[in-house]
Amino acid sequence: MRPRFNPLARVRVPLRRQVRSRSTLLPERRFRSARWKSRLINPRLTSGARGRILLRVYFFQVGLAVVSLMLALWAADVLTGDSVARAVLVAAIASTAFILFIGPRSPTAPPRHSIGGHLVAVVAASVVYFVAEYLVGAQLTGDFSLLFGFYAALAVGLAMLLMALTDTEHAPAAGTALAVVAHGLDWQLVVFLMTMVLTLAAVHALLKDRLHDFF
Repeated sequence: MRPRFNPLARVRVPLRRQVRSRSTLLPERRFRSARWKSRLINPRLTSGARGRILLRVYFFQVGLAVVSLMLALWAADVLTGDSVARAVLVAAIASTAFILFIGPRSPTAPPRHSIGGHLVAVVAASVVYFVAEYLVGAQLTGDFSLLFGFYAALAVGLAMLLMALTDTEHAPAAGTALAVVAHGLDWQLVVFLMTMVLTLAAVHALLKDRLHDFF
């Protein structure tokens, strides 16, 4: 089994740190400035040699997420056509990209969750959409209505329940359920979704051992 990637493995930490008395601390004004800076900017990514290394790793993994998402969008657009029309679904997949490349060892990052969660969400939303459109006769696509809000929320809730029952919890998949109800179910939507999810999951699986977990 390959060891996990640790960008801080070679950073030397001094064995002893000089203890300063209260009289040698920074002036109050500079202390307040540093305190506000630490609240606005994550000190883990800015302080010392460790912070600079982590910041470079963060930039690399964010860039990897951007490239992977771009490739997934291109591939899905080639297979199915207009990807802009599926903006809600793209937003859900973008959230999946964040989990896979910023928290690669998160409990919801493995394929069972990243792929299975979206599949379960599609199934749940398809059931709700079928019942609403063909059994009840409600028109969901088009302008917003109270019925759309009800069925969209119902699809998200059913997806959450099924993900918990099947141990495929993946938070961005809730957005997938909403997208299916909003866009309407067709084979192009499923192909579009699976192309993007499988592309991101494949890149994550290939580079997982070299990615740092920031969670």
